[in-house]
Amino acid sequence: MTVLAAAAFGIPLLGEAVSLLDEARKRWKRGTTSAEQDLGRSVDVIAEALQNEFRERDAETLAAARVEVLQLLETCPPDLRQLAAGNFDAERAAAELIEKASWDEQTRTEIEPTVRRILVIVLENFPKHPQRIPEALLAGIVELLRRSEELPGELRRELEKLQDALAPSAILSRDPALAGFGLDVAPAGFRNAAKAFLREYLGTPEEPVPFGGRGAVLDRMWEWLDDARAPSRGLLVAPAGRGKSALVARFVADLARARTEGLVFLPVSIRFGSNAEADFWQALAAAVSKRLGEDLAVPRADPVAHYRGFAIDRVSALTESGKPAILVIDGLDEAAGWGLPPNLLPPDLPARFRILVAARVQAGDRDDTDGWQQRLGWERAEVQRFDLPPLDAQGIGEVLRSMGDPLAGLATDVDIPQELLRLTEGEPLLIRWYVEDLQARGEEAARLRPEQLREIEPGYRGYFRRWFAEEERRRCKDPQSLNRDMLDQILVSLAVANGPLLSADLAELLRVLRHDPGFLLPNDALAPLARFVLGDGRALGYVLQHPKLGEYLRAEHFEDPAFIREARRAFVEWMRKTVHALNAGELRPEECPRYLLLHGSLHLEEEDAPLEDFAALVENGWRLAHETVEGGPHGLARDVEAVFARAEREPLESTLGLRIRCALVLSSIRSLGRNIPVELLVEAVRAGVMSFDAAAHHARHLDASDARALALIELAALAHPSLRRTIAEEAFAVARQIGDVGLRARVLIALAPHLPESRRQEVVEEALAAAREIWDEEERARVLAALAPHLPESRRQEVVEEALAAAREIWDEEERARVLAALASHLPRAVLNAAEKIWDEWLRADVLVALAPHLPRAVLNAAEKIWDERRRADVLVTLAPHLPEAVLAAAREIRGEEERADVLVALAPRLPKTLVANARRIGGKWRRADVLVALAPHLPDAVLAASQRIGSERLRARVLAALAPHLPEAVLAASQRIGSERLRARVLAALAPHLPEARWQEALEEALATAREIGDEEERADVLVVLAPHLPEARRQQVLEEALAAAREIGDKEGRARVLATLAPHLPEAQRQEVVEEALAAARRIGSERLRARVLAKLAPHLPEAVLTATREIGDEEERADVLAKLAPHLPEAVLTAVREIEDMGLRARVLVALAPHLPGAVLAAVREIGEEWPRSVVLEAVALHPTIRQPAEVLAELARLGASTFARREFLEALRETIPAVVAMGKKEAARETLRALQDVGAWYP
Repeated sequence: MTVLAAAAFGIPLLGEAVSLLDEARKRWKRGTTSAEQDLGRSVDVIAEALQNEFRERDAETLAAARVEVLQLLETCPPDLRQLAAGNFDAERAAAELIEKASWDEQTRTEIEPTVRRILVIVLENFPKHPQRIPEALLAGIVELLRRSEELPGELRRELEKLQDALAPSAILSRDPALAGFGLDVAPAGFRNAAKAFLREYLGTPEEPVPFGGRGAVLDRMWEWLDDARAPSRGLLVAPAGRGKSALVARFVADLARARTEGLVFLPVSIRFGSNAEADFWQALAAAVSKRLGEDLAVPRADPVAHYRGFAIDRVSALTESGKPAILVIDGLDEAAGWGLPPNLLPPDLPARFRILVAARVQAGDRDDTDGWQQRLGWERAEVQRFDLPPLDAQGIGEVLRSMGDPLAGLATDVDIPQELLRLTEGEPLLIRWYVEDLQARGEEAARLRPEQLREIEPGYRGYFRRWFAEEERRRCKDPQSLNRDMLDQILVSLAVANGPLLSADLAELLRVLRHDPGFLLPNDALAPLARFVLGDGRALGYVLQHPKLGEYLRAEHFEDPAFIREARRAFVEWMRKTVHALNAGELRPEECPRYLLLHGSLHLEEEDAPLEDFAALVENGWRLAHETVEGGPHGLARDVEAVFARAEREPLESTLGLRIRCALVLSSIRSLGRNIPVELLVEAVRAGVMSFDAAAHHARHLDASDARALALIELAALAHPSLRRTIAEEAFAVARQIGDVGLRARVLIALAPHLPESRRQEVVEEALAAAREIWDEEERARVLAALAPHLPESRRQEVVEEALAAAREIWDEEERARVLAALASHLPRAVLNAAEKIWDEWLRADVLVALAPHLPRAVLNAAEKIWDERRRADVLVTLAPHLPEAVLAAAREIRGEEERADVLVALAPRLPKTLVANARRIGGKWRRADVLVALAPHLPDAVLAASQRIGSERLRARVLAALAPHLPEAVLAASQRIGSERLRARVLAALAPHLPEARWQEALEEALATAREIGDEEERADVLVVLAPHLPEARRQQVLEEALAAAREIGDKEGRARVLATLAPHLPEAQRQEVVEEALAAARRIGSERLRARVLAKLAPHLPEAVLTATREIGDEEERADVLAKLAPHLPEAVLTAVREIEDMGLRARVLVALAPHLPGAVLAAVREIGEEWPRSVVLEAVALHPTIRQPAEVLAELARLGASTFARREFLEALRETIPAVVAMGKKEAARETLRALQDVGAWYP
């Protein structure tokens, strides 16, 4: 290993790259003619190594390399062995390493000074963790370029290129889709916001961002990741301006640069527009789904609930998968009214799963991290805490050095970092501003003296005063160009804003604040504030550069609190004017500022605006603005909840009408998508088309209490283990409210298994009490029978006897048989006696089947009295495991071969030897083959012998295929006696996994040779298609070409079309289209519509337009519907038109179901044309989960006083019908009039 390779900490490619640079340097100095090419090549190698190979190294390789180097260093003097601890003399270590190098005298003289400088710089900056090697090398190159004036120009330029490649921001150029950050599948808006976030904190090679002094914290973070025993949860909490986001950005950039497996980075930022709840959850759900190799389902419910539920589900799956993952969330304090739910993570996380949450300290937090542990629900979890203290003078020196010259030179003057420490108090945000200001001075900055800094007041106040003074001096030639009043108004507006403001928004706000309707915001108005404001006012709204700046402006900069109050009032006035204009029709809905839709009601709440301002948000103009701009009612529901909460603070008499209006709007929104069947909700969660949270939301709002409880019970089984008991308890509370005692008892019985043992008995006792109140004997018997297994042994007999007594009183034999079957395991003798009194043999057989395991002999005797052979065989099949010999004797008495074969198949595992002979006596060849297939695992030799007497080659091949795992060599030999090459090929395919490779290849070659001799083109092509997938890639294509040639020679158009359609998917893309067109042409000439439809269905994905045209020529509606359903994903609009030509409503419904995921709105319109209830309900079930049909809002308005807290609109209207007369009788006619107006309005909004 070379000297510099050792300095690269054992990463071979990095070491080789640096070594090549060393060699290039030597050749350059010697003036070798190939020096320039060698130098360029060496730098290329470095770039390639850094950009590709280094990032491919996994943790184990890095760890092994580290051990290797440390072992090498054991031979070095003691000072150098302290390298890993970072406690050593770099100069001495460099000298000792150089001493070990086997250089000749001339080389040593020429290169030693440069190498020594490189080594000293690298060793001084050397990290403890391999992942930070690029950071150390970058620092070394920056210093080398700064100190080494004598470096040749070309070498300097190449080093500068390498410097750019090593810069943290280089990852953004190499990975523009942010795949390394887990964001390539995130919503585009969120990904762009994350990119802007990273660019802000990582800078660019041309414009580096000040950063430094955080090596110790980064080391701790890397140690946390490396330590398998460390807590899986990490928490970084710091005050605003402490450099938290800058640190996180560097950390995740290093992770991405090292291609860390499973990294997902989610910055939550108001400034960059990534704090919307839906975008966050979609980004997380998409990243985790990709990590698991799954597709992210499109929301068919409220997007927030859908993606949040999906994220929770898939994060849980990811923790169980064993795959490594690192989830990094920054800025959670900036989440817009939401947070991470406690159930996002299971209680116990694997060592390979890590989550780091970074957030600012919140007001009222007694401890930097305790408050956030509570918000996250991590109070009982072990958490790794990371502290972020202010920077010291040494750290400030690192920041200066990170910028290169001229600022790097300032770090050598110890007084300047010390003065910057005094001015900034070590706060990284303020340090960054000072450093950037110095950088803007260019070479003049190098002449900065400490005494110049001593004149400035410390803290944010000192910085701002100096900055404004300098701006005024800079613009002294045109004093009007610095309008301090306007700048203050802009700053205060941004300081109290709750999100980014577009230029038009800011202009309107300033007109209000200045009381000047004619005010025009100059285009360059914010130019003096560019230092502190992000955004362009058009695509990206204006927002303060950092939240800390807002805190400072509100608390210190504006000394008169009235200035802040006026700005807050201006937001309210802007909101008031806009809402009035919308409701009056003076402003079109699409012209409403998005800022007000997102944040307007929050400003009203913050300023405790008058009730009339809130009431205006429940009018049509504001509603239309939400629907038009946001595309749904979700935001409107949030505003109406705020209105309702404000109304509740006022007397009931004056706000009754407003509360009813709010309740109508919320219940109408809530009713969208109501009454989805319980089974559909559960299957939607299982199928992944609805998240668990969204399904639970709908379950809680189902109309009927029993449906609500049953839905929660079913969902409890699908919930995360940590949530199951909570949901089951919720279902218990709902079940107790069910009025019908039978329903209540059945729901409680279903609930019992989902509760812990301590609670289960209580539920069972309540179910028993309810069951005993059931008046109808049939229902009481059924419920008691279902309840019995859940009771303790001491109580069970009593209840079973009650159920049996009730069952005997049931007149309907079908119901009586059903109850008796449920009681069979508890009172078998009594049930058998009762069963023998059932006249209907089919129903009696059902009870006997249930009794078979408990009284086999008695049931056998009863079965022999059943005349119907089908039902007698059913009972004998159930008895086969218990009395095989007796059942075999009884089976011989059955004359029907189908029924007798069923019993023999059931006996196969128990009496195999006897059954072979019996199988031969079965007249029906198909059923005889069934029995032999069932016997194959038990008596393979006998079955093989019997198979040779089967005349039908198709049936013989079927039996041989069943024998393949047991007697592969014998089956191979027997297959040679099958005349049909196609059938023989299928047997060979079944043999593939069971024969040795050599034997299989030999058999395959023989089969290919035989196939090629088949005269019939259709059969030859069929056999070749069956054999091709088992061949190596090189030969597979050859055989497929042979199959294609044979297929094209098939004279029968039906056979040719069928074989071509079967063959096409196996062909290369370039050839597939041609063959598909041939198949389609042949299919069009098939006379049988059934066969033509079958071929067209296979071709649908390949030539959808042409297949649709051919499909419309099919007269048989059932065949046409089958092909249209296959075409639905490819041509939804055209299929929707074609389906209207199908008269049969059931067949039309079949196609509409296939169309539902693609055109839900259009399918809903089409379903109205279906007059028959059953097909209509089938289609409605298919479209019920689509968001255009169902737009549920996450509403939790408190409507208890009006009885509408959980009502659907129908229920709420029923309550109003009873309430309004009482309101009028109380003399509250105004409230009644307001209610009537609300009914008219909301009825028109939500018909």
